[in-house]
Order: sequence, then C-alpha cells, then structure tokens
Amino acid sequence: RRPIDPRRVYVVGMSAGGAMACVLAVRHSQLFAACAIHSGVMFGAATTPVQALSAMRSGPSVAAIDTARRLVRETRDSAVTVPTLVIHGDRDTTVNPVNADRIIEQLQAWAEFIDPTSGALLASGERRIDSGGRTCRQHDYTQQGRIVLRKVLVEGLGHAWSGGDIRYEFNDDAGPDASRLILDFVLQYQGVG
Repeated sequence: RRPIDPRRVYVVGMSAGGAMACVLAVRHSQLFAACAIHSGVMFGAATTPVQALSAMRSGPSVAAIDTARRLVRETRDSAVTVPTLVIHGDRDTTVNPVNADRIIEQLQAWAEFIDPTSGALLASGERRIDSGGRTCRQHDYTQQGRIVLRKVLVEGLGHAWSGGDIRYEFNDDAGPDASRLILDFVLQYQGVG
C-alpha cells in the first residue's frame, strides 16, 4: 500500500526487540537487506521464559546453542545472508555481553552454511574507536571482501540505547550514537527485493 523500496527494508531492535530482529533476519532473511541488534540474544537461545532469563544473564546454554543450530539449518531453503550489526554494552547486567559473541558466532556459521561457495567469513582485528566519550571495540567479519557482520562493544555502557535520550528509560546519552551507527551500516545494503 505504500511506495516502499522492497530492496531497502531493514530490521532493527533492542533487548527483546533485538532478539526478535535476530529471529526475523534468520527465519525471513529474504525480506531484509540488513539487520541491527542492540543488546539482544541469538535466535533460538530459549524456548521458555526461564531459559530466556538464563540466556540473558549468562548467555545461552550448550543445549540451547545445539537446538539453535538445528533450527537454523531448517531455515536453509530460500535463505540469504543478512548483513548484521550487533551493538552491546560491556557493562550490561540485564543482557550479558557474551550474547553479542553468541549472535556473531551463530550468524557467521549460518552464512557459511547457507552459502558454502562464498567461503569462510574472515574476522578483522579489533579496531578501537573513541566516540562520544566512550571507547568502542569493533570487529568486522567479511566474506569475499564484503562486510557481512559487525560487532561493536561499547565500553562502560549498561543495558541502554547508546546515544539515546535520557528522559526515557533504557537510554544513555553518552556516545556513540547507536542510531547513527545503525543507519551508516544498514544503508550500505540493498536486498533482493
């Protein structure tokens, strides 16, 4: 009903919304040109509320990771790799920062699984960026010279939208500006439409 370019549809979320963005990017990958997950958990990290709380606190269990691998493999038909930015605060006590690593590991394995002819994703060295009074640690993962995954760990950030409006809950006004990071990342990509 709206004149939206189907090649420029992006999915973004924070916390539970970040987990949902991850689910959508994996299960409905053909719909999205890129994804951004701020302080979320990986696809399949939990199937019950108790498991979800445990994954948030400590990261997904080994059993949950195995289940997630199986679920991801089941989505292979018509799946495409969705370039994804993962942002997380290293002082997040609500969603443990280890979840950012699990998301990256899952999406890296998934990209290599659904398109083995493109080869392995190569990790860059850590790039330290001073932004808005905070330092970020950035890692890029490329496939055939194209950035497929990017992880930004923000030092000193808790469970809050980085660079957000502090008048609202779960926002931190210190940088970096997550909205800008996300826009700069996703606008590089166009989907298949």
